Amino acid sequence: MCNMLLNFDVKIFIIVFFLNSHFVFSQVQYDEIENEIQSYQDTDIAVISKSRKMIKEKIELNDNEKISAIYTFVNNKFDSTQYIAFEDEEQWLILMWLKDFAQVLDVIKIYNPKTDDFLSKKILPPIDFLNEKLKFEVDDKKDEICDAIKLSELELFEKQFLLIFLEYIILSDDEKKSFQENINVMATNYLNNFPNSYLENYVRKYIRFIYKLSNFAGSFNFNFGYHQYQGNLGEFFSDILFFGIVYELQYKKFMIGIRGAMGYSSNVKKEFDYNGHWERDLPLIVFEPEMMVGFEIIDLSKFKILPYCGVGFMDIASPEKIAEEPGNDVEMTYVMTYNVGLNIDLKFKPITFYSQYRRETGYTNIRIRMGVSYPQYENKLPELTGKKYFIELGFGLSIRRLVRDL
Repeated sequence: MCNMLLNFDVKIFIIVFFLNSHFVFSQVQYDEIENEIQSYQDTDIAVISKSRKMIKEKIELNDNEKISAIYTFVNNKFDSTQYIAFEDEEQWLILMWLKDFAQVLDVIKIYNPKTDDFLSKKILPPIDFLNEKLKFEVDDKKDEICDAIKLSELELFEKQFLLIFLEYIILSDDEKKSFQENINVMATNYLNNFPNSYLENYVRKYIRFIYKLSNFAGSFNFNFGYHQYQGNLGEFFSDILFFGIVYELQYKKFMIGIRGAMGYSSNVKKEFDYNGHWERDLPLIVFEPEMMVGFEIIDLSKFKILPYCGVGFMDIASPEKIAEEPGNDVEMTYVMTYNVGLNIDLKFKPITFYSQYRRETGYTNIRIRMGVSYPQYENKLPELTGKKYFIELGFGLSIRRLVRDL
């Protein structure tokens, strides 16, 4: 019985001794690093620079104890309100290298990206290619780190997150552009498999970059066309060649737009009197501003169809030079007109625009615009009844902003 108690005491002693030795060893490592770094007798930023250099050296030697000690010392020593010793990605790469997955997740839980305004008030780490070095070394050790993640005691959704996260942070900026589609597939599968986890928000905001079309679109179109009067109007006025420009704003399928147009080549076919005498063959110029609303009924990759209705007015007058001649200074202003028409856009290859703050996509198009107009000339002169058919051909550009699909 005494022997059994003695053996038990010996085992307890060995365990306690081992744990204490490990603690003492870790503390010694930390103290050595602290003494070594502080011996530089340099400015804080110089100490940070040399500490980062030491990490690059120790990672070559696979000296995880020293790397951990340097990382801990630097984070503890320097005031984060003044210095940024490691970029976010560098911290994550160091922790992944050390297989400290729990700390990675702790940082992710409270992660908030640093704004430009925040960074402008900090002393940033030097440009020493530590980030690139860490990416290379962690990538080289990726299989080993993946195995460690799978064998860890973390929850399944945390393990799956870390596997995707590892794939993402080892990519360079250029590689992220090339492999983002694959990362997006992995991230989407993760979100489908583990909805409502505390990691969902991070995946949506900082790993998965999927864009969708904004609800708002804008377009403009230059057009020219042929307008033909019908009814009594056709007896008094000849047909018109119109040139115009259209601006449109679209929300989802609804469109509002404005159009300005000028008509040429028309003349008086039959004499009449209205604020003067309108002689036969008198040349005319027509101004026609219009406001439109419409609803998109078809939008495919090659074409779009959008019926619309509009209201505007027409201003008919003799050209300025002819109006200078006695008796030719005639004008009929603010003739209300109601239009009903159809826009058919034949689309060309999409164009995508990138800038620092925006992404936009669009397409050039050939537009066929056709319809019927009901000018209210009879309000000016009872004999001027009828309508006007029109068909126009245009060339334009439609642009819609791309927004993150979160």
